[in-house]
Amino acid sequence: MAEVLAFELFSSYVDGFDSSCWLSRDKHNAPWDFEFVDREGVLGGPDRKGWKCLIDVKGCRASRGPRSQTEEPFFIGAKQLQVAEDAHAHPQDKVLCIIVRIEGLNGDQDLRIDVLMDPVWQLKQGRLMEVVGGGKRVLKNTSKLAVARLPPSS
Repeated sequence: MAEVLAFELFSSYVDGFDSSCWLSRDKHNAPWDFEFVDREGVLGGPDRKGWKCLIDVKGCRASRGPRSQTEEPFFIGAKQLQVAEDAHAHPQDKVLCIIVRIEGLNGDQDLRIDVLMDPVWQLKQGRLMEVVGGGKRVLKNTSKLAVARLPPSS
């Protein structure tokens, strides 16, 4: 459901974002949900026109109680994080990794959408924190200020 919502959002607001961008719909083992060449810089900003955007969607139900679900850890695959680390280390390759978190999928409250550009940059800035346990790499959003914040382009 989260991927459907993300697809509807992006295809409504971003020219050229269509069903051909949706990798995980046909390939269940695709490392990213969407791949899009941002010709106009709509997602990455004017300094990133023409960059390839790799988008992973994380859906979650709303939490009960005072803590927001966006403060809870979320899983990112080792392969995904390696691609994100490579993209961050080599900006000349013009690849931008994006994590989209959609909270409130159970319908008990309004949807909240967080767009985390360049998760490696977010980690270095302290806006995401890596929680290591059980052999998995898990990230935790430490600040709601990470929403749609763009890292500086190199």
